Amino acid sequence: MPRRLPLVTALMMTASCLITNPTSYVNERPLTPPRVRDVAGTTRPRIGNLVVVSDAEPDVRMYVPVDDTGSSDPLQWLVFLNTDRDCNPTNESNCGPLQSGEIAGDGATTRRYVEYTLRGSLLAVGCNRVEMWVSSRFLLEGDRHTPAREGDVDFATWWVFKPDATMGSTVDPVEACAQRVQP
Repeated sequence: MPRRLPLVTALMMTASCLITNPTSYVNERPLTPPRVRDVAGTTRPRIGNLVVVSDAEPDVRMYVPVDDTGSSDPLQWLVFLNTDRDCNPTNESNCGPLQSGEIAGDGATTRRYVEYTLRGSLLAVGCNRVEMWVSSRFLLEGDRHTPAREGDVDFATWWVFKPDATMGSTVDPVEACAQRVQP
């Protein structure tokens, strides 16, 4: 029995140490998604706010800061108006963004600004949901909200109320947009 013990021990040590090919890891940068920021005095209009347009000022001018550590990467943005996030891609009119754009990276600046004017003529009478989505790159297929890299996305929502001349001044925009998410 004493002779078997060293043999068994040697076999156990050999069996537990398997040599395989080293795993190949892709040197991918850690994911830090862009972030839409609500900065007092800078973000116009403030995120989550209810914006009421009028005949005198039918358009909504948007100026939105976005922080992105990928300062060399382009930043893509999409604006959706009353779009269902679970839209049916076969009906393209319900899925696509109203507007899209790209801001080039300069290698140094981590804060960039999305500037966009939402035309009042595109708004439906009543309450409108406006969403701005940002990513390094969108796939632009399916529901159009999908980033190329999972998790590399952020968005913000605004509510825009467009009154109708037949409504008169008796309609309260806050009550008309009761479904809006409070900031």
